[in-house]
Amino acid sequence: MTSELLQLFVELHFKPSHVDDVEDLVVEFVRRTREEPGCERAFFFSVNEDAERFVFLAEFSDMGSLQAYLETPWRGEVLDQLSETLVERPRRYTMTRVA
Repeated sequence: MTSELLQLFVELHFKPSHVDDVEDLVVEFVRRTREEPGCERAFFFSVNEDAERFVFLAEFSDMGSLQAYLETPWRGEVLDQLSETLVERPRRYTMTRVA
């Protein structure tokens, strides 16, 4: 069995009045995520079918790196800032490729 990257997938649904306000914050969030140990790549996507939905995707080399990232203080601070702009709590999934 080979070592596979772990994907962190987060779906965010922003309030319509805040979609334009969060761009700088998420660009900085992705930049800082990419600097974390074990992060292989990170992206933030807009959903074409729904202008208020976005997806954050990051890949980590191992579970320890992912867990350390999830516990970084700066990440919690940014998520606290975003909380008022969201329609609902973000949906977060940790995934391992099957095929």
